Amino acid sequence: MTAPPINVKIPRPTILCPNWPAEERDWVDLNAEAGGHKGFHPLTIKFFYVHGVIHTLGQSVEALLRSLQADVSLLPAYGVFASGVELLGRCLTGNDGSASYSRDLKVGFNWLADYSLADDADKPVFRTTAREYTAGELTQLRHFAAHGQATTSTPMALDYGILEPTPGLLADAIQEWWTRLTDSDDFCNKLATAQVLAFRSVPVYETLRLFSAGGGDSIDNIFRSFHWQART
Repeated sequence: MTAPPINVKIPRPTILCPNWPAEERDWVDLNAEAGGHKGFHPLTIKFFYVHGVIHTLGQSVEALLRSLQADVSLLPAYGVFASGVELLGRCLTGNDGSASYSRDLKVGFNWLADYSLADDADKPVFRTTAREYTAGELTQLRHFAAHGQATTSTPMALDYGILEPTPGLLADAIQEWWTRLTDSDDFCNKLATAQVLAFRSVPVYETLRLFSAGGGDSIDNIFRSFHWQART
């Protein structure tokens, strides 16, 4: 059997992870269903799954912004994007479901800003033509998009350009995460403990398809292909 084209550093966690044996079997099964290389580490397959889910969320953002007027579609599109950031943050923190998902959001946004694992609410993440946004503001806006309210006393007007800078940030953030996964036990262990259910093979298949179409390792280009411009 030829060696797989890519893999994370370790095949399975090097720390105590009680649920891992059953979870590992699920990842291996999904890889087989998706037609993946038998030499992919179980943790590599979990990364493929997360990558595929976030990419699918990105496709949903694009569909929302393309099909409707911004007054209707922008807020739900932002909420979908932020769900991808939360999932990324969960894998960076290793949250097994016992910690705050709001922290995962802030860590995800901090990672987008400068690859920091902090949960600094005051961290500037990006600037649009209208204003600069911090991790805390972006987290509160996600809560508003998801639940119709946010625990903030500072109202924010709808910024039609809020999603435009984010595909490039997301591309760089996931590329950097992948790089860390290839040389760090700690990042791999965090991915192992993160609460992510092996629900279906489609995200794994989608990642394998995208990698094949992009030359094998073009995470950056995969996400930079999104153009999230609201129709006003």
